Amino acid sequence: MLLHRVDKIVEVIAVAIFAASTLLICINVINRYFVLGLMRKTSASFEWFTPIYLNIRQGFGSISVTADEVPGLLLV
Repeated sequence: MLLHRVDKIVEVIAVAIFAASTLLICINVINRYFVLGLMRKTSASFEWFTPIYLNIRQGFGSISVTADEVPGLLLV
């Protein structure tokens, strides 16, 4: 009975870690291709879009720094 509960707890933790890793990797992909790709090109073409781009880049940039390292650490 106790081993069954421990097994369920470990299973829940593993699923949560997998979900967190997947979310961080998706955020990193969005940052790389959408923010640093498409939005950068748009802000170069339209000057009014530059402040919007810079704010979004700053927000995603702080998350993206950890998005590279954390999934690897969670996998271990």
